[in-house]
Amino acid sequence: MTLPTSIYKLIAFTLKIAGKLLNIPKPLLFCGADSAQKLLDLIIAQGSKRVLIVTDSGLAKLGMIDPIEQQLKDKGIDVVTFAEIMPDPDEKVIVKGIKALQHNDCELVLAIGGGSVIDASKMIAALAKQKRVDSFTIRACRGMLKIWRKGLPLYVIPTTAGTGSEATMIAVVSNHKDGQKYPIISPAICCDVAALDAKLMTGLPKAMTAATGMDALTHAIEAYTSNNASAETDRYALAAVRLIFANLTTCAETPDDISARENMALASYYAGLAFNKAGVGYVHAVAHQLGAYYHIPHGLANAMVLTRVLRLNQQACQQRFAHLANVIGIEEYDQRKGAEQFIGQVDTLCQQLDIPAHVAELQRHDCKDIAKAALKEAHFLYALPRYLDEQEACDLVKSLLANSEQGGSKPDVNEIVTN
Repeated sequence: MTLPTSIYKLIAFTLKIAGKLLNIPKPLLFCGADSAQKLLDLIIAQGSKRVLIVTDSGLAKLGMIDPIEQQLKDKGIDVVTFAEIMPDPDEKVIVKGIKALQHNDCELVLAIGGGSVIDASKMIAALAKQKRVDSFTIRACRGMLKIWRKGLPLYVIPTTAGTGSEATMIAVVSNHKDGQKYPIISPAICCDVAALDAKLMTGLPKAMTAATGMDALTHAIEAYTSNNASAETDRYALAAVRLIFANLTTCAETPDDISARENMALASYYAGLAFNKAGVGYVHAVAHQLGAYYHIPHGLANAMVLTRVLRLNQQACQQRFAHLANVIGIEEYDQRKGAEQFIGQVDTLCQQLDIPAHVAELQRHDCKDIAKAALKEAHFLYALPRYLDEQEACDLVKSLLANSEQGGSKPDVNEIVTN
């Protein structure tokens, strides 16, 4: 049973006031050629003695971590590498990372990887000083402002352009046993230093580039249409949308295009800054549940849900959608037509990137529970442009079924590489 819409609007207003009062730090940012090297030089110059590198097994096996590890060791820094992060990081893996850090008495956390690695690293750094840590410790941080004290310094080198996690006070954590996926939100988990180095992003497969890029686009659009949007968040969101439409397909088709990769890295960062204050919406709420239930990569889940939610929000967001159409180069002065054309361009972009139109794994008997969980997340955490009821949310989820008439025939979800 849902509460009256007025209650949710009051919650959103309260969050907006809290957001204005919070001091949300931005990381020291290195961007462009050799930015990763500049970050490493800073670690060395600051005299850190023991560093925990957090990454995933894929990057470790590719040898991407070895030269970074060796460079730090050559400067007399002890390095411990924790390469066990998987997509949708589980509470237990985060606890294991914290214990590895504590056992080796590390002083700084260096995250190298995609959004899952950075999110896990945020929690490892934030809870590094806790004497007793288990899954319940992680779960107790669920939601807003449960962590108040800053932990260890956190430096990050993203290897994908999409999550924008390096710019946000948000970490998304999973409990695979119970099929749960939830956000942890606090300024205390923000990254201290970030390096956007496009050289580390070249060569990513098209599917991963597409999924992570659509994640960034979803961040920007949901932030721009949030009721908590401001002039500041609008600037970042609009810049991100412009950069993504101009560069994402180039990155997907020409993986080694450094200029396009740099622009997408910057777009991801801008989108992160936008939704860090304005929040997101139903797209993310549903995508989190698809990830929790079926382990669908987050960016891919966002991409499959995005145009459906845009259509549901079209009347409420018509003016903003029309402006987004202008931003991406559509000259249309009729707001209704402009909004329709923008949604059409998002749909076209998904088709160009081979985003599946449906979720092959989705089971009809799960739709109601997924919808309820998505409503709970969205209504209590996000400032939405309009509010869905349970039936509308359930219909939204059902439209993702493989036998649904919405959408066209696209590749199976399992063909998409996880990030």
